[in-house]
Amino acid sequence: MERHSRLAASPALLACLLLAFAVPGIPQNWESALLPTRAGHYHRTPVDFDGRVWQLDDYSYSGYRLGTRPLAEVPCRVSVVEGAGNITSELQQAIDAVGRAGGGVVRIPQGSFVIDRTITIPHHNVAVEGAGSGRTNIHVPESYVPREASNEGVFTFGKVVGAWNQGWTHQGRVIGRITHRIRRGDFHVDSDDAGGVNPGDWVVVQQYFWDAFVDRHSTAPNRWVADGSNRTFSFTYLRQVLARSGRRLYFDAPIPWDLDPANNPIQLRYTDNRMVENVGIRGLTIEFANNRNSATQRPLGTGVFFEGVRNGWTADVVVRNMPRFGFYSLQSARLTFLDSHVRGAQDYGDDGYGYGFHIHSSQNILLKSSSVDDARRPFTSQRALTSVLVYSGCSSSNATQGDDTHHSFIHGVLWDRHRQSNGNNLTSYNRGNFSTGAYETLGYGVVWNFEGDGIRGRVSTGGQVHIKPSPDGEAIVAGGPGAHQVYDDSVGNPFRAGERILARPGFQTGTRPSALRNVLYEGVGQAGLKPDSLHEALLHERTGLAAATLAEVCRGSVFGINAGGVVNAASSGAYAPLAPGSLVSVYGALPVSASGTEVRVGAHRATVLHAGGSQWNIHIPFSAPVGSPVLRFTAPNHETASASIVLAEAAPGIFMGTDGHAVAQHPDSGALVSASRPARPGQAIVVYLTGAGPLDGTPPDGGPARFSPLFRAALPATASIGGLPARILFLGLTPGYLGLYQANLIVPEGLPAGEHALQLTVGGVASNAPPLRVAP
Repeated sequence: MERHSRLAASPALLACLLLAFAVPGIPQNWESALLPTRAGHYHRTPVDFDGRVWQLDDYSYSGYRLGTRPLAEVPCRVSVVEGAGNITSELQQAIDAVGRAGGGVVRIPQGSFVIDRTITIPHHNVAVEGAGSGRTNIHVPESYVPREASNEGVFTFGKVVGAWNQGWTHQGRVIGRITHRIRRGDFHVDSDDAGGVNPGDWVVVQQYFWDAFVDRHSTAPNRWVADGSNRTFSFTYLRQVLARSGRRLYFDAPIPWDLDPANNPIQLRYTDNRMVENVGIRGLTIEFANNRNSATQRPLGTGVFFEGVRNGWTADVVVRNMPRFGFYSLQSARLTFLDSHVRGAQDYGDDGYGYGFHIHSSQNILLKSSSVDDARRPFTSQRALTSVLVYSGCSSSNATQGDDTHHSFIHGVLWDRHRQSNGNNLTSYNRGNFSTGAYETLGYGVVWNFEGDGIRGRVSTGGQVHIKPSPDGEAIVAGGPGAHQVYDDSVGNPFRAGERILARPGFQTGTRPSALRNVLYEGVGQAGLKPDSLHEALLHERTGLAAATLAEVCRGSVFGINAGGVVNAASSGAYAPLAPGSLVSVYGALPVSASGTEVRVGAHRATVLHAGGSQWNIHIPFSAPVGSPVLRFTAPNHETASASIVLAEAAPGIFMGTDGHAVAQHPDSGALVSASRPARPGQAIVVYLTGAGPLDGTPPDGGPARFSPLFRAALPATASIGGLPARILFLGLTPGYLGLYQANLIVPEGLPAGEHALQLTVGGVASNAPPLRVAP
C-alpha cells in the first residue's frame, strides 16, 4: 500500500499567518453557514436559529433539461432563409417543413428583415437562429396586430394562434393517488397504482388547494378557489420518472412543497401528451415600432412567447421597445432564458403592461445573465403553478415598479447575484387584493448575494428589498445588498413597511413583537459571500457543469449511454435507484479504455473498476449527494456522454452468480453456498451486496474499506429467507474491497429444503430476492 505524508503547521503558526495576511479595510471572503465547504465541495447544511431549522433548497433543478445538457441540441437538419425584406411567409414555411421532418434549425442570416405576422412553432426539436443580436435584426411594423391580446408573441412556441396548449396540467389520465405525505425535497412518491408507469414517462403530481390553506393565505374579496376546479390554485409539478421500484416512483427533480393527502387528495396523472419539446430561439434582435390597439389605445405584442413547452430556450435575444411583454412563459416548464435582454417599453401603465420577463404558471425556469432596462416590471412572476424559479446573474435598471413576485404563492424562488441600478426595488410579500386577489405572493425563497445602488429613481420604494413569505414558508437573505436597504415585512397583511435590517455579520431575524420571524438574514451588508452564485455552485455539485452553455448543431457524439443503461452491478435493477457508495454497471457505446476518460457523478469523481467499450463498471463515491445527479463520461477529445440517475439513501442489491442464485459463503470454510454445499437452518452465512447506504464512519472515496475499524451500515435493516426472518449479525463494508457490503446472517430454523428467496431491506428499501439453496 502506498503511503503518503505531509507537513502539519502548528496552530500558533497558522494564527500568525492569518494575522499577517488580514489587511484591515479590505473585505474578506466568507462562507454561509448554510453552505459550507468540506473537502472542496459545497454542502447544504441545516442551521438551528431562533427556534427553527433553516436549510437551502437545491435550486440547480431549473432550466433547459434541468441544466444537464447544452441549449439547442436539435437534429442536424438546417434550412436557411434566403429572402430579403419581409420574410414572414418564407420563415413560417421553413419552420413548418423542418418541424414536419422531425426537427432541425432554421437560420436567418445577418441583415435586417421584417416580420408582420406571428410566427408559430408548434413542432418538436426546432431551433430558430440568427447570426447574433445586433447582426440579425427583425423589425416588427406598426401594422402588426396579434390575434390574442396577451397569449401570443412574434415568435410563438408550443401552439398555433387561436388555440391553446395548457392541458398538460389537468387533462391527462389519472394514474392513481399518492398515499403518503410528500416532504419538500423528496425525489420519490408512492402511488396506489403505478404498475403502468415506466422510466422515461412524464407525469404530473397534483394537489388542489383546500379551504384551510386558502383561508390562511387569502380573504374576501377575490378569495382564492378551493373547489378543485381551478388548476391555477393547485400544487402541480411536472416530473420525469427515472426509476421505479414497486409502487415507488423516483423523479428527475425534487417536489418543492410539502403535500399531505390528509388535506386533499394527491393525484398522479399523465400529461395530455401535447407538450412541445425542445424548441427555442437565439441570436437576433426584435424591434417593435410603436403600435396601438384601436379599442384600448394601448400597445399589443410580445417578443418571444412560450405556451405548453417543455425544455425550451432563448439565448442572445434582444427585444427593443416592447409593446406589452418582452419574454413570456405561460404554462411551460424547464425553460432557460440566457443572455437575453429587454430595452425599453411602450407602456408603463397597469393591467399587465410593461413586463420585461413574465413568468406565469411555469416551473423549473432559469433566467441567466439577462437584463431589463426601462420597463414597468423588469422581472415578474405569477401563480402557484410557478415553482423553482431562478434568476442568476441578472440585472434590472430604471424601472417604474420594480422586480417582484406578483400573484398567489410562487414558491422556490432564487434571486441569485441579482443586480439593480438607477431606481428599482425587489418585493416579495402579501399584496392583498391587488391584481384581483394576489394576496400571499411568496411561498418561500432565497435572496443570495444581491447588489443594489440604493437609488430610488421612479419607484416609490426604490433602493429597497422587501421580503415577506407565507406564514407556512420562509425566506433566506444572505449577503449583499450593496447600497439597497433591507426590510423585514413579516409584520402584517397586506404589505406595510416593516423593520429595517441593519448591516451585521452572522444571523438575525426580525425583532418586532408582531414579526413572524420566518426570514433569516445572514451577513447583511457583508461583501465577499462565496460562492458568488448559489445556483452555479449547486449546479456544479449535481452535474459537474458550471453554467448554461450553447451546443453547436451537427456536432457528432462519439459515444453515449444506453437508455436505462445505468444499473446496480449486483441486481441489474434498471427500475430501481442507486445509492452513494454503490457498485454500478454502465452500458452503451463507451470508450474501450479508461485512459484519459474521466467519470464523475456531479462534481464527484467516480472510480473506474472496468472499462470495456460496451460496459463499464464504476464505483459511485460515498460523498455523492442523494438526489438526481448526472453521471458524466468525458473523453480526451472532450466529447461527453451523460445520464441523469437517482441516488437514494439506500438501494441494496444482492450479488447473483451466473446461475441467478445469491452469492453467499460459508464463513467457516470460505466455500460458496451451492447445490453441493447448501446453507443449513441455524447456521451462519455471508451474503454479498452493494448499495446498503450510509455507514457509521466515513470511508475514503475510491479506496478499499479498512479492517479496523469496521464500517457498519447506519440504517435499520432486516433480512428474510423464504419469508422467514433471518437474524443479522453484521451488515457493513467488506474489508479490503471497494463498495462491497456483506451481511452475516443466521439461516432461519424450520426452513424446509429447497430454493428460497433471500432478501434484505435497508432503510425501508427492499433488495432484489435471488434464490438461496437450503438443505435440512
